[in-house]
Amino acid sequence: MDLLLESQAWLVVILLTILGTAGNLALYELGKQGTQAVFQRFPRIRTERWEKVGRLYEQYGARVLALSAVPLLGSLVTTAAGAFGVKRPTFLF
Repeated sequence: MDLLLESQAWLVVILLTILGTAGNLALYELGKQGTQAVFQRFPRIRTERWEKVGRLYEQYGARVLALSAVPLLGSLVTTAAGAFGVKRPTFLF
């Protein structure tokens, strides 16, 4: 419980949050460049999986970003957010 009162601990949390956001924003910007750029950067993404994520965004919108915390899937979801038109403020929220 004392850890919650440590200013250094909060500084680490804030720093990691900023770094994580910057990394996700880089993937988002890659997605904004289009599907071609995504497949060039990540050639292991299968077309079927990409289309499935696209359908999820069509059906659920930005709520799909809740999956961004899942390892590996999160990278796909954040990249797809840019490609499938999620607005930047919504993405950052």
